[in-house]
Amino acid sequence: MTTLNSGRVALKKVKNDPPDLILLDVNMPDMSGYEICTQLKDREDTRDIPVVFISALEEVLDKLEAFSIGGADYICKPFALVEVLARVKYHLHSRDRQHQLQTKAQLLETENAYFTEQSLRSPRIQSRIL
Repeated sequence: MTTLNSGRVALKKVKNDPPDLILLDVNMPDMSGYEICTQLKDREDTRDIPVVFISALEEVLDKLEAFSIGGADYICKPFALVEVLARVKYHLHSRDRQHQLQTKAQLLETENAYFTEQSLRSPRIQSRIL
């Protein structure tokens, strides 16, 4: 786990070494957590990283903003560590399942392309044999 105190530093770090999950405060010194999340969700290489907001802001509009820009979860301070750990575990498990499904989908696409090619070849092979 890495702790960073600057949004700009965090964006550079994520670009060079993408994490499995990001815990992000809304109030940051140089840019808001909302700005950071928006930039992450706009990039293809970081779009799927779950962003969990942890903030002292408790208003419904703050939470709605976080979810509308792609946040996966929102935890209000003060928080119970056991709750944060449970939510992190859930989001990491969900991300792993998503990756597994994407891998299986790619495999199915490859197999489908192979069988389509084979089915197109089959009549030509049959005509050569006859």
